[in-house]
Amino acid sequence: MRVRYAHKQEQGVFTMIDTLEKTPKFVMLKNSVNAIITGWLPVGEIDIGDFYTFYSYNRIEENRLKFGLRGRDLMRDRLDFKTYLAYGTGDKQTKYLAEASFVLSHHQSKRSMIGGKMREDVVQPGHSTEILPLDHIFASIISTAPLVYTSMVKESEGFFEQQWITGFSTRLAFRHELWKPFGDFVYNTLEGDQFIDTAQSLTMTGFELSARYAFGERKLSAKFGDELRGLYFPKYPVISFSYFHGDKNFGGGFITDKLKLRIEEKLRTRKSGYMMLRLEGGKTLEHFHGSFLKPRFANRSC
Repeated sequence: MRVRYAHKQEQGVFTMIDTLEKTPKFVMLKNSVNAIITGWLPVGEIDIGDFYTFYSYNRIEENRLKFGLRGRDLMRDRLDFKTYLAYGTGDKQTKYLAEASFVLSHHQSKRSMIGGKMREDVVQPGHSTEILPLDHIFASIISTAPLVYTSMVKESEGFFEQQWITGFSTRLAFRHELWKPFGDFVYNTLEGDQFIDTAQSLTMTGFELSARYAFGERKLSAKFGDELRGLYFPKYPVISFSYFHGDKNFGGGFITDKLKLRIEEKLRTRKSGYMMLRLEGGKTLEHFHGSFLKPRFANRSC
């Protein structure tokens, strides 16, 4: 709801914008440009996409076919969801994702939210999805190296998130992961410096506590690694922290503790757009299988 305006000229500008938003030709042009840039085509309150990932090719799955949907800010800005279904003609396996979040309460700067995720799909260690997803059609075209050391990962997660004040949120999540070799390699197990056996699968189960601070951000996700929404430029660097504890008592195969800290800043570069500066570090306090490590992006040597 808009309050009083200082000048009639401002009222005219707002009226013109409202009129444009309701013009069919403008809406079609806006949706088309958005689809080309993001790969998501708005159809009513639901988006169809990412159509750049509807078809891709790799040597293991061969022809990969995929279809996805997402909804954002549904039910009066309470519900978000995303889902997809994929199939490889080479491996003849179905992959899927189903995730959703729901805002339980929202009063002024405070917000409480629950959510969950179930996914089973291929993971390539060291591949950065911030540039191109693994199944992006352009990745199939420009990739200079085949998929190596890939795993089929089945994961489930539930979380509760609380935004305490504007710009500060925390999240408590419980996660279970089942990893299996995908392709022509195996998981080797070590005793000292010697390979003694192979493992058919690996499991990691535990809880994660994460926190995030971003000055002035009203809808702040506390999930470690999430991007800032839209074109928001924080006044101060954004700080993210994560602590994960894995335990055999939860049904996992390893006992471990992992700490991660990230500091990032988004800077305007005038006509060139913006630049993201990021400093990240972490520490693993116990030993576990290398598949659960997070190698540097673009590094396929793990």
